[in-house]
Amino acid sequence: MRNTTRFGISLIICSVFINVISCNKASENTTPPKNYELATSSLARDTNPTVADADVAAVVAGNTDFALKLFPLLDPSGGLNTVFSPYSITQAVALAAAGAKDATLSGIEHALSFPLPQASQNPALNRLDLLLASKTTGTIYYGGFQAPSLNLVNSIWGQKDYTILPEYLDTIALNFGAGLYRVDFIKATEDARVAINTWVEDQTNNRIKDLIPQGGVSDMTRVVLTNAIWFKANWANPFEAAKTADQTFNNRNNSQSSVPFMKQTLTAPYSQSNGCQANDLPYVEGKLSLLVIMPGTFDTFMSALTPTILDNIINSLSYQSVALALPKFTFSMGPDLGEILPLLGMTDAFNPSEAVNN
Repeated sequence: MRNTTRFGISLIICSVFINVISCNKASENTTPPKNYELATSSLARDTNPTVADADVAAVVAGNTDFALKLFPLLDPSGGLNTVFSPYSITQAVALAAAGAKDATLSGIEHALSFPLPQASQNPALNRLDLLLASKTTGTIYYGGFQAPSLNLVNSIWGQKDYTILPEYLDTIALNFGAGLYRVDFIKATEDARVAINTWVEDQTNNRIKDLIPQGGVSDMTRVVLTNAIWFKANWANPFEAAKTADQTFNNRNNSQSSVPFMKQTLTAPYSQSNGCQANDLPYVEGKLSLLVIMPGTFDTFMSALTPTILDNIINSLSYQSVALALPKFTFSMGPDLGEILPLLGMTDAFNPSEAVNN
């Protein structure tokens, strides 16, 4: 993106991940509130990109590496449950990367472990997103069992009087199906905040409200990235509510809590290796699953965890009869990625005196 003056990418990345076993379907309304303008390309999204399988594999591996780098920074003290979607963060920041160059771009690529040059990275992300869409049809079967449904939407909000290069709009349209929403952070800061919050609320079926609090943007804000991800599915092997019972849970700080555990015996991929037990729990249709890992010692396991070890755990899975007890859980987290991503090397993008944009 080019503007009349030099500016940093003042990011607020609002990444929302909702894994819902039984709830209403996400809202299909993707129309933002009326107090905005839309800058978009005349080009439609490429829904059949020519991308090598090796490029998709490289993007997936890079995203795994990014996830393992980011995880320990989200809660350095180790006292919180942590939830985040590295894939949705990657999708959101890729919108900014498409408009960056020089050290600003290289900082983004390093922080998020982007393995490919932009000309290959963006089409590979597009194909990966389309592959995920093909596996998340939301088909409802007899008895009400629903295949996974995924609603992943990104938007970028920019200061209305900044000039945007057509080449940038073409790139985000072709690869992400996105445009740039124009709001006035300078003269109508509160209206801009409300517009963004309303968009996020629409995309999360009203579950996430007032995501950006008052004061969360200012008249110095120029660009805001938002990402909402909604995932809904039924287990291929449902848990019976009658079998849920309290059980002792061993906390990271060596204390213990009594929490409800869902229980069942099933045949599923399982392994005991690399200092942990792992169980892969499929959703309806078996195209997607939840990989549950229980470390022997949490801190020891996490300090040694690498993408290679994670691959080893997955590759060691084999179908076995498993007596599974899984604690019920609810996660809610709002990390400030604007403070965390610079720790991984994405510094210039947040610095008005250093950021370089196309």
